[in-house]
Amino acid sequence: MEISSESVKVGHPDLVADIIAANVIAAILDKEKKEKGGLNLANMPHCGLEVFLGKGICIVGGEVRSRVYVDIDKIARESVLELGYNHAAVGLNGHLMGVLNAIIPQSPDINQGTSCLLNKEGEIGAGDQGIMYGFACDDTKELLPLPYVLVNKLMRAFEYCQDPIFAPDGKGQVSVDYDTKTGRPQRVAKVLMSNAIDYRYVKGDRLKVRDKAKKIAFAALEDCVDKKTEFLFNPTGEWNAVNSCSAADSGVTGRKLVVQCYGGFPG
Repeated sequence: MEISSESVKVGHPDLVADIIAANVIAAILDKEKKEKGGLNLANMPHCGLEVFLGKGICIVGGEVRSRVYVDIDKIARESVLELGYNHAAVGLNGHLMGVLNAIIPQSPDINQGTSCLLNKEGEIGAGDQGIMYGFACDDTKELLPLPYVLVNKLMRAFEYCQDPIFAPDGKGQVSVDYDTKTGRPQRVAKVLMSNAIDYRYVKGDRLKVRDKAKKIAFAALEDCVDKKTEFLFNPTGEWNAVNSCSAADSGVTGRKLVVQCYGGFPG
């Protein structure tokens, strides 16, 4: 039985959107702590933010209840630049992208249910409902499924490799063979890595890029791969960084929930 988990690098446009939203909320909380009376349950800000990334544009919307102002334009640009998106050659330029602030105040109808001052029970209410699931397993010391742990190691390896050939945008998948009788992982059957390539830094034979990628991947997963492990890199044959991130694919907050919850591993 083969089970796969997927993950993405922090430069994937959906995660870029998540990071921008998270940084906006972090900035609000930092400023709220410095306000008179500090931060407590009675004055805690309520934020429901969504971010959309398109080609050369970032839209930050949603609803916020807060006592403070934060510079959305600055936060969005700094978030993008810190991820390495500083030139059109890598799909997005934080210096030049348009930023549209479409944030509105939180609805008073929602606020009366979420604020502990207005809530009839005197409690903090939920502004929405949601379903979560989770479990622990003994595949790994992290108590998480092995494919999920390995594919995230793979992503971090490419993020931290410091080779400019590999642009910020990337995604991957790791497939593990499980024993159908014991339910235990046996071996890594397949490693798939797709990473945008910044050809400004590619010298000579392009096939050497795949060799570099395999070396990074197998070094990260060295305890689990073997000679029979199949490695696929950019299997469509080409991924130029000019056509990566929001230059080729829109980014939206919350669209990688499966990636962040066991990478699709069946519960």
